[in-house]
Amino acid sequence: MKFDEEYYKEVIKKYNYNPLLFNKIDFQLPGISKNEMQLMWLCSYHSLKNKKVNCENTLFTTGIGLSGVPYMGTISQIIRAIKLQRGGNKVQIVLGDIDAYTGRHISWTQTQHLKEKYRNFILKLGFNFQTGILRAQSDKSVFLTQAKIAGYFKDEIADEISDFDCSTKKKTKSTIKRNREKLQELLANYPSYFLDRLQKLR
Repeated sequence: MKFDEEYYKEVIKKYNYNPLLFNKIDFQLPGISKNEMQLMWLCSYHSLKNKKVNCENTLFTTGIGLSGVPYMGTISQIIRAIKLQRGGNKVQIVLGDIDAYTGRHISWTQTQHLKEKYRNFILKLGFNFQTGILRAQSDKSVFLTQAKIAGYFKDEIADEISDFDCSTKKKTKSTIKRNREKLQELLANYPSYFLDRLQKLR
């Protein structure tokens, strides 16, 4: 895969991004000034102009490819995540072990070896795993959930539940209970597994 101009044009087309909505960094995040933000990122999409963003319920997530020795771009990406975390923001770094295995033809053993090396490297650079999340795509809880819903989850459902507060397990459960009828309608045309789980939730 070549990350050239044609690649990014294809990404914009695929996800229906509107180039007119790409903006300069004209806002700041907790612990990071606007000037620092402009040095760290080129642009934003749908930014909140001239406002300090409330990030209390926001989880900043970035993914790291495990192709081998980290390039400077990867190191820069990790440093930015650490900078966000030190500013008091909630940050998650996801190690792309499944992507490496399925897309780069790296053996599973080698992939897991790289995962541990990257994990240790990120921690040594200063990422705090006690206040942030450092996980792999293959982590059991996440992977099992993805496997169960991957064949059924549709964009229209994602749009409908995009405002749900699922920042913690307790809040997720409360949100589901409050929106039970809405979810029942959304899941009516899906396998009974999902409705059964919904009805059992107390």
